[in-house]
Amino acid sequence: MSNALFPLTIFTTKLRFNDFSTDDMRYGDIPEDRLRREFRLNNISNVVDPYTLTRLTAFD
Repeated sequence: MSNALFPLTIFTTKLRFNDFSTDDMRYGDIPEDRLRREFRLNNISNVVDPYTLTRLTAFD
């Protein structure tokens, strides 16, 4: 039995990580105004405001 030589590649994916030809990598993020207007995502969390990245307290 021979010794393993490091670094040793055990697994590789079929596509590269930054493969922009895949369906989920073709489009950018949805802007805030579209999330609020079209999808009516105004109150998403009681803990954090995702639009301003501020923590909400019980008194907000």
